[in-house]
Amino acid sequence: EERKYYVYTNHDNNNNNNYDDNDDLLQVVNAPTPANRFIERQVEMLLQEDSVITILDTFIKMELHKEENYSLCDAFKNTNICKNIISVIETQDQTDEVVRKACGFITRLTCKDKEFFTNQLATSDSIQAITDQMKIFLENEELQVHVCEAISSISCADFEENSIMEIFKNDTLKVISDVMKKYPENVDIQ
Repeated sequence: EERKYYVYTNHDNNNNNNYDDNDDLLQVVNAPTPANRFIERQVEMLLQEDSVITILDTFIKMELHKEENYSLCDAFKNTNICKNIISVIETQDQTDEVVRKACGFITRLTCKDKEFFTNQLATSDSIQAITDQMKIFLENEELQVHVCEAISSISCADFEENSIMEIFKNDTLKVISDVMKKYPENVDIQ
């Protein structure tokens, strides 16, 4: 249900507040709810190095992958979540914990979404950013599981006929292949 917010405008300098239905002293505007403003602020805080782990933990605890929480994803739709989560992953000298949690959140956010977030991530540099981190943390099997789950979720996007090959370039596919070869017994990576 969409909320309506009322904004009073002052059209005369005499402070005459008498108006009828034809006056436009009262305008209905769409404004974010306090919860949406809270999410918007949290999404922006992702870019602050000192709060990124706390924010990712908060988002992960929202359990967006659970059916009863699917509607919470809507609060992220008017934010820069996809852009900011990729910026977090792309940050040089990023810790394995941040990359693991960021990929875990991507998986939860895109779990039941095959259009909005998934397509935004698929058409950004997300796959390249994620596979760059796969190379850096090749020895971290737990991180590789989260990264592969995120890539799997993003790959479910509604791709144009040839665009999937533009996203999964040769060097990207080689990194994924190298990780799969390194951990052949791990079914979550395969």
